[in-house]
This record gives sequence, structure tokens and C-alpha cells, in this order.
Amino acid sequence: DNSWGNKSLALEMLTSKLYLHYKQVNNNLKDQLVIGSGDNSWGNQIRSLTLQPYTLVKDHRCGWESSNTNAYLNGELLDDCMESVLVHKAKAINE
Repeated sequence: DNSWGNKSLALEMLTSKLYLHYKQVNNNLKDQLVIGSGDNSWGNQIRSLTLQPYTLVKDHRCGWESSNTNAYLNGELLDDCMESVLVHKAKAINE
């Protein structure tokens, strides 16, 4: 029956259009993530860790810093650092 062929063709076309739509949406989301990441070259790091001749961990996005590099490397200060970054971003959004 010809109606089954038409229905099959219509479903294929719909599936193709949906696939292309979701692929475009996904690409747009990826582009937004890449745009927000900034330049990935020397001197544009978000965080620096100095071990010699003094010890310092600094997040350049919000100015958070600590001289306890061992605690940072052991993961004990990550929550403090991330909280500082999130507070900084929230303040920037509200301005």
C-alpha cells in the first residue's frame, strides 16, 4: 500500500530533521562553553602554584590565595578555592 511508503518516508524525514536540530543545539552549547574558556596561552592561567623559593597557590579569577600548598595538593583546600570563585562569579552577575 502506498500510504505505508509515504508514512515511512515522512518518518525518515522527521527523524533526519530532528537529528539535525539536536546536533545544531548541541554544537551551540559547545560553542558557548568554548567562548567562555578564554585564551589558553601562557600567562592566561586561572590558577598558579609556586613551590620554590616560597609556597603560594593563587586563583587569578578571584584573587583567592593560600600559602599552604601541601594542603591544596592533598585536596584539602579545593572547597575553599571553589567557594571563592563561585562567590566572585555571583557578585559579577549581580553587578
